[in-house]
Amino acid sequence: MRRPSIFERFAKLGRAARGAPEARLDLLRAKAARTARPSILVLREWPGSDHVSRSAFGGLPRLPPDLAWPIRAATGKPMSFIAQIDLSELPPVAWAEGLPAKGVLWFFADHDNVGLEPDAVSVLFRPGAGGAWPERPAPSDLGPLKQRKPYAWLSPGDPATRIDTHRAVRFLAVTAYDASFEEIDYDADDDDEHDALIALTDALRDAALRQVLPEPGPSDPAWYALWSTWNSEAWPRAGIFAELAVGATLDALPRVIRYLDGRIQWTPEGLAIRDALVAEARTEQARWAARRYEVLDAADRHALRVWIEAFVARAAVLKPEMMEGAHAPRLSDVERLIAKTPPLAMNMIQAHGGAAMAVLPESGRRPRQHAVRTSDYDQMLGYGRSPNEEPHWNRDNVLLLQIAADASLPWLDQAMMRLWITRSDLAAQRFDRIVTTLGLS
Repeated sequence: MRRPSIFERFAKLGRAARGAPEARLDLLRAKAARTARPSILVLREWPGSDHVSRSAFGGLPRLPPDLAWPIRAATGKPMSFIAQIDLSELPPVAWAEGLPAKGVLWFFADHDNVGLEPDAVSVLFRPGAGGAWPERPAPSDLGPLKQRKPYAWLSPGDPATRIDTHRAVRFLAVTAYDASFEEIDYDADDDDEHDALIALTDALRDAALRQVLPEPGPSDPAWYALWSTWNSEAWPRAGIFAELAVGATLDALPRVIRYLDGRIQWTPEGLAIRDALVAEARTEQARWAARRYEVLDAADRHALRVWIEAFVARAAVLKPEMMEGAHAPRLSDVERLIAKTPPLAMNMIQAHGGAAMAVLPESGRRPRQHAVRTSDYDQMLGYGRSPNEEPHWNRDNVLLLQIAADASLPWLDQAMMRLWITRSDLAAQRFDRIVTTLGLS
């Protein structure tokens, strides 16, 4: 049977499953159900959760003294820590699928090249019971993990730009299903039958997820109100909000572009003005960084607003002819950038705790479980969830870890990272032989 190309599959995914005879649907439903495999949801808790686990995403790894922090051979630079999984915390289905009942896995990656080069991901393994190892400090030359906004608006060299926020995890066993074109016999030339098959396996998967996932709680309007920053009289609520806002204001300045011949597009006068504005903003940002987790009062809020408006006014002296046609930032430009900062500020406050927690609405102060979308989630075992070909190419391998892209991992963009291991390597506990793939969610 001819297997549809990826382009044909993308074209068919969007169509509704309609018109297939009910008897044929029943047959497909029975065949789809036979693809059931055990899998494990990996649920990242919200920062500040009271759930305790030896497994975690982000933060610092708890490494035995004899295990070195991985260095990527191609660059000579340390790799970024992703996650630590204590295998004894997994549901029993993991051991039935070949994972050791005891041991610890550590996942590291060169986030600038993850999935593009074979040595861009490193997995460490220590068999036996996990120990009470201390957190390993990050290497001094570890590069920034978060180079995208709003993480880039933190002060240069801030540890928060190099280490992801620590999140405890919990594991839930769930059944996975797959619409494999070789596992299930169906008419590849029948669009309705193809779409019905996709819909059936999706429905089976989602029904399995709903059986183990908690019902989402009611939304709290006060939580979402934190996003309306500039228009709220109560903004900024804590020093970290102000610190990020100053970084966003600075980022509104036009970039200094250097051409291949070494020339820059700024005139000396324009560059001198810009340098003075950058120095002023860095000083202002450092002032708020020293009060990162303090609650701000009305005078603080007024002072920050005055500074931002005055900064924009001073930047207005930059004329297009000084910057080869670029324009000085307007207050509306700054406001739009500032509106991107509250999620990171809340994330950092939740992780830190302390007095600044009082600035969050009640829903933000309660320990909360990380929301999981049925189409996009962290997973071990089962099938890789993707319209791309790579889950099919690796169907005979074991899905060691699927990491979904979300706000806490912006370096993955819109892709999922999947780490596969052959069954023979798994049996030999050769976790250094990992196949890494990136695919759409």
